[in-house]
Amino acid sequence: MRFLTLAAAFCIAAPGLAQAQSTPAPLSAYASEFIKKPVFSKSYQKMLTLPSWVRTGQGTSEIVKPLTIEGKAYLVTNICEPHNCHDHQLNLIFTKDGKQAWGLLSTFRGSKLYQLPLGEPDDAIMNALTKNFQDNNPGSPT
Repeated sequence: MRFLTLAAAFCIAAPGLAQAQSTPAPLSAYASEFIKKPVFSKSYQKMLTLPSWVRTGQGTSEIVKPLTIEGKAYLVTNICEPHNCHDHQLNLIFTKDGKQAWGLLSTFRGSKLYQLPLGEPDDAIMNALTKNFQDNNPGSPT
């Protein structure tokens, strides 16, 4: 009798157990572990890759000009995606010796402007990059 009761209880519970096993288990990985999984690693790396015109410097560009920021001499210029300068631009500032560079990558999606600083610019360099963008894009939001 005892065996029959246990078997009956299992039969009643079994449909629920089968359903529970078909439901995906919740993710329990930290981001640092999660992005290393092969299924997510590729899309993560792709997300971090700058566009080819930025990586290679193959774009429509402007003449390099001198710029003084807080009494120090720098060089400033712009480059943009060929045939799409309005929507994809990179403003650049270099030290005169070329040992350090900063950039401001600007992308328009419709009327929305997205900007990504590159090279960890301090406030003075960031202000100069933003001004350079504004000078080349009068009337654009910042």
